[in-house]
Amino acid sequence: MITKAKDDFRRSDDKILFMMMVNQAGDVVKVSVLDNKLQNKQFLNMFKKNMYNLKYPKAQQGDPEFREFILPFGVKTEVEFYG
Repeated sequence: MITKAKDDFRRSDDKILFMMMVNQAGDVVKVSVLDNKLQNKQFLNMFKKNMYNLKYPKAQQGDPEFREFILPFGVKTEVEFYG
């Protein structure tokens, strides 16, 4: 599953491929960057830190203790010039 996600990511315009682990309460407990196409490591670290602020829906009765998600993230930058 991770290999296919990495292959798809390499062919896409997305900039970050990451995996998140979420507990039954919906809190993000782990974020791992699997691959990225960014030059700015500071942005990557800030992105990773802010992912812990996400809140997912609570798990249903009988769901596993942790849920894992592999997600791509696209970064779009717009620059406006004035003058």
